[in-house]
Amino acid sequence: MNLKRRIIVLIFLLYLWESAKGLELYPGQCPRLSPVKNFDLQKFLGVWYVQSFYPFDDEPMLECQHFLYQSHKGRFYEFELLLDNDHDKQVMTRSSVIRYHENTGGIEVKRRNSSYDNPPHHKTIPTRPHRFTMYPLALDYDSYVVMVTCNSHRRNQHYLGAWIMTRHCRPPGKFVLAAQNALIKQDIEVVNMIHANHFNCELFKW
Repeated sequence: MNLKRRIIVLIFLLYLWESAKGLELYPGQCPRLSPVKNFDLQKFLGVWYVQSFYPFDDEPMLECQHFLYQSHKGRFYEFELLLDNDHDKQVMTRSSVIRYHENTGGIEVKRRNSSYDNPPHHKTIPTRPHRFTMYPLALDYDSYVVMVTCNSHRRNQHYLGAWIMTRHCRPPGKFVLAAQNALIKQDIEVVNMIHANHFNCELFKW
């Protein structure tokens, strides 16, 4: 196999791998994001439930996805709890260190490894990307938040991840609608977002 064919095969395999992991490429550069001003990380702490999303990692296979944001000794942490449909709905947790950058309005997320909590599935799961930045585009500390992240890719393309999260597992529709409108104002479509499954998730609350 000559070099040109090897490169084509490698690109094709990379595309298949990315598609299998739920990563989706979009044409053009990352959209210009306008994060909320005066973001207060202390007010943001607590539990947030994912209502709908564009997958950025391995999220299409997950259910009951929600986040707990906490502070400890001056540092801030993100803990994620979910069910992994690729592994017979085993409970999986992911932890990250987060840091808010006032100059950009972004929240830097540095992921640690994931793990299954219920025996005999105590094992580490490599997670990617290990470090990225998400931007709060709309926020009501008591009801909803819209988070978006974007990574540039080769040949004028980009990966986009977006999450609509609420304080309650099954929130009033007006909160989800407000979050969707915030995405539309940023020229991000909402019709193709994946609806999160929160049925029977009370069993997995923090």
